Amino acid sequence: MLGSFLAVTALALAAPQQMDSTFDVGGARRLHVENHNGSVVVRSWNRSEMRVRARHGGGTRVDINRSTSAVTIELESRRGRPGSAELELTVPQQFAIEIEGLNTAIDVNGIEGGVELETINGNITVQNANGRLDMASISGRITIRDSRGLLSAEGTNHGIDVDGFDGNVSIATVNGSLSMSGIRADRVEAETINGRIEYQGDLRENGRYELSTHNGEVVLYVPDGTNASVSVSTHNGEIDSSFPVQLSEARGRSRANFNIGSGRGARIEITSFGGPVRIRRPSER
Repeated sequence: MLGSFLAVTALALAAPQQMDSTFDVGGARRLHVENHNGSVVVRSWNRSEMRVRARHGGGTRVDINRSTSAVTIELESRRGRPGSAELELTVPQQFAIEIEGLNTAIDVNGIEGGVELETINGNITVQNANGRLDMASISGRITIRDSRGLLSAEGTNHGIDVDGFDGNVSIATVNGSLSMSGIRADRVEAETINGRIEYQGDLRENGRYELSTHNGEVVLYVPDGTNASVSVSTHNGEIDSSFPVQLSEARGRSRANFNIGSGRGARIEITSFGGPVRIRRPSER
């Protein structure tokens, strides 16, 4: 009898559980989520309510705490280990979002109040967001699409893709490529140790653009009508430009300083230790 009871109890704890709850957020303007294992998907709507849908193991409890300023969602495990769940959250569009995870994939779309996202093992995807966008993943790819504000993204073992962003950009990774397209920014900083960098976007008057990789290729697309001063440095890679360049070489290092247009405009600095630097027109993409 005892054995049968324990078996039934274990089965109940392991069985998937589901919840679906909708509630008024009152004056809250921020959501904080801690989900150590699983996934978090956030969408928005024009309502002062939040909907929480969750699928989780029977040994995990989803705790929702509400205050006058914020909603907090945490997962607790009856066994003393971090809880695990697949969360689907719908929040007011103006909310600010904070999410922390360990083995957690994060997908956020349509948030106007800014996001702060951090995970160890998991991809991060942000779309149609506005505000201060801060995110980091050690073992996961970071993707940002059709957003605006101030972007800061850090990775370690995967790349970062930014497609359509209006605002200044600072991105860095250790082992991975950095791809930027449709960028509208006054300042861009992109740095990787082992990976390729590609930039296609504005090169604005008085803007500053810094692209740096240790082992990888750098490709810069220069819009028609750009006025810029360009500084390029590479140790073991060629400088290949569609624009006239005067090279100088010293102790295995190639340097180039040249103007595009009048030269009185954007400042561009490109560094690659062990890869080529290619400067192209958009039509050559």
